[in-house]
Amino acid sequence: MPGVDTPAPGGSTPEPLGDSYPASHDEPVVEDTSQDEVHEQALTLLARRPWTRDQLVRALERRGHDQCAVLEVVYGLEHVGLVDDVGYARDYIARKGRQRGRRALADELRGKGVGPEIVDAALQDPDVPDDELAARALVAKRLPAMARLEPHVRARRLAAQLTRRGFDAALVGRLLREVDEGPAGMSRLST
Repeated sequence: MPGVDTPAPGGSTPEPLGDSYPASHDEPVVEDTSQDEVHEQALTLLARRPWTRDQLVRALERRGHDQCAVLEVVYGLEHVGLVDDVGYARDYIARKGRQRGRRALADELRGKGVGPEIVDAALQDPDVPDDELAARALVAKRLPAMARLEPHVRARRLAAQLTRRGFDAALVGRLLREVDEGPAGMSRLST
């Protein structure tokens, strides 16, 4: 009779005939855990600190994960709000905006993989500190430690610090002139 298992000659176990076993039993079940591993590592990284989309993709790829799996996982994390470049840019500017100029903030965010349109929008936020106020605060903070320096050395160091922090050259020059004016110019720094 077709489809009935009959013992093979010699008493060995019967061979399946035709479609007696479903196809799922013919092949071993192999689960692709790479996407689960990528997801787990992504969540571990995100638990430590916020990441931009680009940073997270690069970090997971450096760990040897398949690019397709990485992109799929990161897309899913973006969809649920765990990866948010707009939020990252806003938070970064809120943290660093009082210490750096807009140019430096924009360069740093672009270096972290945040898109230029997101950077521009984040810098247009009214809560972003004004460059001049931030630069004046930095000069006022640094000046007491530089009181004993020669004027040209003090000017050179202040200019270097302000420039490294991304402040505009015209603003730096204006603040240095105020410092050179002595007490009258320095009183304007605190305003």
